[in-house]
Amino acid sequence: MLKTGITGGIGSGKTSVSNLFRNLGYTVIDADIIGHLCLTHDDVRKKLKNAFGIGIFTKNEVDRKKLGKLVFSSKTELEKLNGIMIPEMVYEIKKEFELLESQNCKIAFVEAAILFEMELDKILDKVLLVTADEKIRITRIKSRDGKKKEEIEKIIKNQNNEFANRKIDCIIENNSTLDDLKTKCEEVLKYLQLFS
Repeated sequence: MLKTGITGGIGSGKTSVSNLFRNLGYTVIDADIIGHLCLTHDDVRKKLKNAFGIGIFTKNEVDRKKLGKLVFSSKTELEKLNGIMIPEMVYEIKKEFELLESQNCKIAFVEAAILFEMELDKILDKVLLVTADEKIRITRIKSRDGKKKEEIEKIIKNQNNEFANRKIDCIIENNSTLDDLKTKCEEVLKYLQLFS
């Protein structure tokens, strides 16, 4: 089975690419969903409580907004969170891949914004990078999340270094229409099928 990663910066269109692959009949594991699942595990909740205190909980559940506010304002706190969450998430993703492999799946995808930070590239056969011009990304994020331009530019600047000097097998430029993106995804699938 060809294990393929989908990554890219905020507003690049990773989710659009993932959805197109799903519509074409492929399985895409969403690292965000895996992360949310891990937050329900008792051992993870215990580690988070020890690391960040009871303040990140609401009615005995991890409050993602409170946790997000805490970690995204501090690099140290974010590293602490990643130290707890990443091993759990990678374990769950590997389990998903094993299940798909047992079902004779030919190509399976995982979408992860922090694919390289999670070191998923070490278990993947191919990595796809979704890109888009900064102006387009800013417009998308503004309309989707309602964030201010300055805030978005800061996030993009922080992310830009993440993909430099990384082993990328294929770049999908997403500056045009959904139909154009679909055509590009179909071309990428033809390329991937050569290896599956």
